[in-house]
Amino acid sequence: MKTKIKIKEIVSWDFYVSLLIAIVVYFLLPSTIKCTLANDYLLMGITILSIVLSCFFTSFAVVISTPENDFIEFMEKGGDYTAIKFGFRYTTFLLLIGLTYSIISYCLTSYAVEYYKDWVESKWVIVIMLFLLLYGLCATYNSFTDSILYSAFRAKFEKAKKKRSQSENN
Repeated sequence: MKTKIKIKEIVSWDFYVSLLIAIVVYFLLPSTIKCTLANDYLLMGITILSIVLSCFFTSFAVVISTPENDFIEFMEKGGDYTAIKFGFRYTTFLLLIGLTYSIISYCLTSYAVEYYKDWVESKWVIVIMLFLLLYGLCATYNSFTDSILYSAFRAKFEKAKKKRSQSENN
């Protein structure tokens, strides 16, 4: 099943906030950064993204493991289930890209620290990592609010189901 991707779902407030902060940091950082400091920043990004990704997978599993087809049909009347599922899939993609970038950058910078004592890292490495980290965190926030929406839909569905059951019994 293909989902139509709308550009406004990808480039929204979370993208702009992350980009703005990354631009500000770009102008605040010196043009080069010592590799040991860059490694500390990258390790921080790896740690945060790893923790968020593991928590996020749990939340995603709850949403996609809905046992009732009736509930999915109920949510899909307005396209809500597809929208929530897309948000989770996109956020997972962002978190994985951010984590992969941070790990690769960390490995390369660690190599440079070991074999090239005077090597310095471009500030772009840190700015890109920061952008991916912030974008992933903001998208995670959006997905967690979608989880709350999902719970609200679930409560609404159960209430409607109970009401229908009572009316059938009478």
